[in-house]
Amino acid sequence: ELRKERSRDAARNRRGKENAQFDELARLLPLPAAITSQLDKASIVRLTISYLSMREFAGNCNTDGSSSSKEGTINHTQCYYTNAMDGFLMVLSQEGKILYISETVSVNLGLSQVELTGNNVYHYVHPEDQTDLANQLYEIEILANNSPSPTDTKSFFMRMKCTLVRRGGSYTKSSGFKACLAKKTKCVIHCVGRLKKYALDNESTHRKAFVMVCQSVMSMNINELPLECNMFVSRVNMDLKIVYCEGRIHKFMDYFAKDIVGISAYDFYHAGDVAVIQGHHAKFLAKGQIMTKYYRWMNKNGGWVWMQTKCSLIPHPSNPELKQMLCLNYIL
Repeated sequence: ELRKERSRDAARNRRGKENAQFDELARLLPLPAAITSQLDKASIVRLTISYLSMREFAGNCNTDGSSSSKEGTINHTQCYYTNAMDGFLMVLSQEGKILYISETVSVNLGLSQVELTGNNVYHYVHPEDQTDLANQLYEIEILANNSPSPTDTKSFFMRMKCTLVRRGGSYTKSSGFKACLAKKTKCVIHCVGRLKKYALDNESTHRKAFVMVCQSVMSMNINELPLECNMFVSRVNMDLKIVYCEGRIHKFMDYFAKDIVGISAYDFYHAGDVAVIQGHHAKFLAKGQIMTKYYRWMNKNGGWVWMQTKCSLIPHPSNPELKQMLCLNYIL
């Protein structure tokens, strides 16, 4: 009996020391105490590994992608960049592990920074888009043989899990497991990023990471369209035949709305932009949302107008079983 008691005391002592070490490790994480005090051991280990990996990456990578051993100085104003951007910042390893993600991800997806950091990004990406993302990361290996330049920028769309639920005129976080399961949607994310190479002090080979800015292409409700002075609204069928156009189009070009309704939008695109538009059209049919690159629209009396369009899938006004594309057209 005495031996059992000593064994229990020894085990209790080991657990106490282990818990104390984990508490100390949690306090060293660059997170508020209110968050670190709630972390379990697995989360502490996951966040610690991610923090150390990100620290190595940030300390050994220049803006041109080359490695450096110099200590960089941080301007305090840089801390506000992620809050000011319309989206969130994400750093991925070549294997798809999230090395860093900014706190603003909670505004866009409803997921917390602590939940995502250190986990595999594929757990949060739509199954149909995982191959596209893998191809983007695979190309990092191909580009790694050459020094990256400022033009080595990747731009693509993918759908990620979103726990935001529309309530009234805004998005709020769904509560409860059942509500999350029933309400969880996929948010289309536009990612623009670039390859970064860095070397660890004890390694001769370079590691690769993908730094990208992600912006959500939010679903648009026809009753809640943002009104901006440099845009007009239109609706097209799934084959891009124009079925409605706002009268404001005449403010930006020589057309009246009646001049383009019933005509395919392809008839107005510049020949040099048709292939790009076709690619966006195919992505929209697959994902349901898209934000185009800048393209040229033919003016009635000659010349071209530069535009960018955000598209979202909406039900047909008279037949909900049919779908249309709601387009917000921004004039440059």
